[in-house]
Amino acid sequence: MRGDLMKRRGARRALPLAVLGTGAALLLSGCGADGGDAPEAWAKARTQLEQADSVRMVTELRSGAQTSAGATVPDSTDISGPTSGEAFRYVSEFRDGAYTTRDESRTVDGRTYSRFTLEERGGVAGEDPEYAEKWTAAKATGDPSAQGMGAMVDSLLAALPAGDGLDGKEADADTLRRSGQDAVRYVLDVPASGEGGGVALRAFTVAQDDGELLTVETESAGTGAVTTFSEWNAVPPIEAPAEDAIAEPAAAPAT
Repeated sequence: MRGDLMKRRGARRALPLAVLGTGAALLLSGCGADGGDAPEAWAKARTQLEQADSVRMVTELRSGAQTSAGATVPDSTDISGPTSGEAFRYVSEFRDGAYTTRDESRTVDGRTYSRFTLEERGGVAGEDPEYAEKWTAAKATGDPSAQGMGAMVDSLLAALPAGDGLDGKEADADTLRRSGQDAVRYVLDVPASGEGGGVALRAFTVAQDDGELLTVETESAGTGAVTTFSEWNAVPPIEAPAEDAIAEPAAAPAT
């Protein structure tokens, strides 16, 4: 099992971060909400995402989904960081039978740290995995504004309807408990897309008391996704791994 998963490691890390643009909730039955409030609730929720200084987004995708090129899409992705600058944390999970594999990376202070882990299901995520390579360090390359958290948020915003994009749209509403608080889930009668197309918003969930965006549900190329938002403007600083957890640089080839 481990050997097979290790062989696929390279292909998994090659997946474009654009897969995160297919973002987004959990449904509990409820009542007492008005679907006619959906346009106003969406406008407020989108503005929150537009103005966020930092945010965490955890996306669960349908198992077995693939990209148009046939590459396997992660079962989940967990990204966080400030929406300006280079600092960025990315974790993708692939669940295969009794095992979970993770590709992790952190970009901070001009360096990108990456590692691969494998653990048996039922363990504590990220703690004492069955196999964990040391982090590898490399100079961060490319334009941070095109690769960091800000770029991920911009990509999602481009795919979702504009602030007034739900005006005149019909929706049903349910009250529920989400992220430990009372919330309202709006389900569109007809899914709506942003200017970029390709991604359809099917539903979204906001906190009942202040309208904070909690989740969005989307579909892209037949793949459904649920993205949960948290740590609004309060993402912990992205830090480099401990020195003893970083692999020594490879020796230069002999000449």
